Amino acid sequence: MVTTRISPHDINYLNHFFKYYSDLGVSMFLINFNSKLHPEDELNNFINHVVTTYDKYNLVYNVGPNGGTHSEIKNINMLKKLVNENTNDNDYILPCDSDEFHEFEFNLEKCVDLLNLHKHDFIQSFTHERYSSDGIIREIKNDINIFTQFDAYSFKLYNMPKISLIKQKHYEKLGVGHHYPNLTNSENDFNGLNVSFIHSRTNHFRWCIDGKIRMEKWIEFWKMYPNCGGWKGTSKYTEQLKIFDDILKYV
Repeated sequence: MVTTRISPHDINYLNHFFKYYSDLGVSMFLINFNSKLHPEDELNNFINHVVTTYDKYNLVYNVGPNGGTHSEIKNINMLKKLVNENTNDNDYILPCDSDEFHEFEFNLEKCVDLLNLHKHDFIQSFTHERYSSDGIIREIKNDINIFTQFDAYSFKLYNMPKISLIKQKHYEKLGVGHHYPNLTNSENDFNGLNVSFIHSRTNHFRWCIDGKIRMEKWIEFWKMYPNCGGWKGTSKYTEQLKIFDDILKYV
């Protein structure tokens, strides 16, 4: 199962996203549709587009909340609700965003077998930010493999921890960014969970015109609603926006 949050900004990733994870062996996509940056009718039109365009995939979804205090946490809780309603203890969850593509050392079936064999609870992944090596900030093309469109790695946001595969019964322990299970007081204690030795990489495709526009709109939003309870805020996005210019200097 894949759990993901999707907004209208993600539309250009979706053709690649659904095909990639379906080819990987995913049987169901659990989706929370939400957007702070789009009006309700635009979000609804986007949902209808996704549901009809990708109807050959097994999509299960809920919608919102789109604003208010701590909405990101509420979105994740809505995904957890979908997991509880549509999966069981024998299932495995791949948590990600629509611009994140997990690569595993082994195929997905073998990963699950190894987790069960060694009594491990999750696979720890690390993020590799990817961009186009020719330095062009462009839209994503549906008819070209996304890995070849973004064929170089950023040196700025590299090796951030992510969870790429986790047992269903432990999914509820994940936080907003799916970076790790909620930690105990001990830095190396993943809330009592055992991490696998399997290597995993999370490709994060974001160096395109869509990503830059999205960040700019987020900055506008946080400036308008500084007390809305978000977990990043203006300074974080302003700093990330600079990465586009930093990368272009070196390509």
